[in-house]
Amino acid sequence: MEREYLKKGIYNVKAISKKLGIQPGTLRAWERRYKIVTPKRNEVGHRIYSEHDLMVLKWLVDKVQQGFTISQAVDLLLEEEKNLTSLIPSDEILNLKKEEIQKKIFNSLLEFNEVEAEELINYALSFYQVETILMDILLPIAKSSEGITKSITEGQLRYIKNWIRIKTLSIYQRIPIRPILPKVLTISASDELDELVIIILSIFLRLRGFEVYYLGQSLDKKIIMTLLHKLDPVFLFTIETEELTVINHLLPWLYENFSHVKLGILGAKSEESQKHHLGESMKEWENWLNANLNTNDMLMNS
Repeated sequence: MEREYLKKGIYNVKAISKKLGIQPGTLRAWERRYKIVTPKRNEVGHRIYSEHDLMVLKWLVDKVQQGFTISQAVDLLLEEEKNLTSLIPSDEILNLKKEEIQKKIFNSLLEFNEVEAEELINYALSFYQVETILMDILLPIAKSSEGITKSITEGQLRYIKNWIRIKTLSIYQRIPIRPILPKVLTISASDELDELVIIILSIFLRLRGFEVYYLGQSLDKKIIMTLLHKLDPVFLFTIETEELTVINHLLPWLYENFSHVKLGILGAKSEESQKHHLGESMKEWENWLNANLNTNDMLMNS
């Protein structure tokens, strides 16, 4: 998935020129003369560049800054075909980078260094989709910090978990609602880590075009009933904990009052709730959604 993401058009001419530190006219001249990248076109015909294009161009800019002419730099790139392919990291390297970035962000937060943590997240965005950063980097930090309380103070633990929660919520709130797919209501339990997983699921859904409404930490039936009547969602997603079994608390009531609403459960504990289990990975979430959506609303494989 990540390798495909690196080839997806993201940057316009102005944005990529700024990242490279060269003029748009220089970039266009390089493209025309050397055919070094082939940017895609958006719906109005403007060129858009991928992360892979950025990597290729950055490699060339670095060579020019080392004293090579652009012609020599292009020749070097073409002569060493492995350079071109290695610009897209292998899956093994990408996984190692996740671990490295995760450790550095954790250490930055231990030192209350938000500036460095933000820089590391921006760096991670060069390689990974935002959901991957949340699911595979920030969520494990929140989980691991809770498990090593002997070596960090309570203040550090509270700070790290709260920073990750605020960061995740801010990402959710910045994603515009594009109601391409059905309405969804998401609800978390009272546990902070469980809430974080539900917010990440909400981001995953909103990025794919679902009209998502995150209720927060509440399984109060009166509140849920009001929102179900008001929003009329197709899906209701929540998380099950040891203390609160969704099946006993919510499912019979849903069947009786809102039989058209499909229930999806994260962290399913009981045998009955397994029937509604979304799974633990984003791929499993995607498969569950495709199995429960109408044919016209099927998600595209990512």
